Amino acid sequence: MGIEYCVEHNLVPLIIETDSLMAHKILCGSWEAPWLISLNVGYITRLMMDTEVEVQTGNNYTTSVKHLNRYKQ
Repeated sequence: MGIEYCVEHNLVPLIIETDSLMAHKILCGSWEAPWLISLNVGYITRLMMDTEVEVQTGNNYTTSVKHLNRYKQ
């Protein structure tokens, strides 16, 4: 998994961007995950709690550049 690789190699902060509103709501904890993927979602959310991870919806170029500039030093 990509998030697992980033956490193991200390490639943080991490921005997860998805076009799926459902995925965004599930990862942010607003919605409960369907039973079929609940174990995977639980694992991902545990990884997210241990590191600095932000979840975004859509592929808004302006938002992405703003976030990249925030971490650029």
